[in-house]
Amino acid sequence: MAKVIPPGFIDVSVLIERTGDPNNYVVTFGARIAVPPFTQANAQSLAGLVGPELDNLLHSTERFVGLNVRVGQDGAPLVRQVTMDTPGTSTSDRTPQNVAVIVNKLTALGGRRNRGRMFWPSIADAAVDSIGLMTIAQRDAYQLAIDAFHTGLKGGGGYSQNTDAMVILHTLPPYTPTVVESLRVERLVGTQRRRLRR
Repeated sequence: MAKVIPPGFIDVSVLIERTGDPNNYVVTFGARIAVPPFTQANAQSLAGLVGPELDNLLHSTERFVGLNVRVGQDGAPLVRQVTMDTPGTSTSDRTPQNVAVIVNKLTALGGRRNRGRMFWPSIADAAVDSIGLMTIAQRDAYQLAIDAFHTGLKGGGGYSQNTDAMVILHTLPPYTPTVVESLRVERLVGTQRRRLRR
């Protein structure tokens, strides 16, 4: 079932390219619009938030190549698209394409529908052991970048992307999105390729 995007909210897909891989990685999240409407200029600013805050998580052979934003409407969602060309900055050898960092979305509400995750590709190979655990130092580095991104999405950091919260969008009623209070990077990595391709 498709996620429902109520008016006043957006659904964001971040496209990431890896040299030698014909398919983009896709990372998704929802957000609440601070002051509607959400304009093309806001989408450009959102791309400016994603790139500068998260480019150090990607290898230099990987890059952010686009942002697709579906804006909640009474009818079909309005789509805002931004082309990006923001390369990663890390030079450490990477794990295979099917390995991803798991970022848990934490909320103030209980129950499965009020939990969520994001899967971020690209991890330094030397920072993951034989059972799939990142070093504490690597996890902390990811947490620092993810926290800065989340702060920006909540309206901090000087960006003008016109959002004030990350949210979890739902596929079943009630459709009121759940506000994400914080993000937590897990030490155990994920290895499900399909989650990066949706």
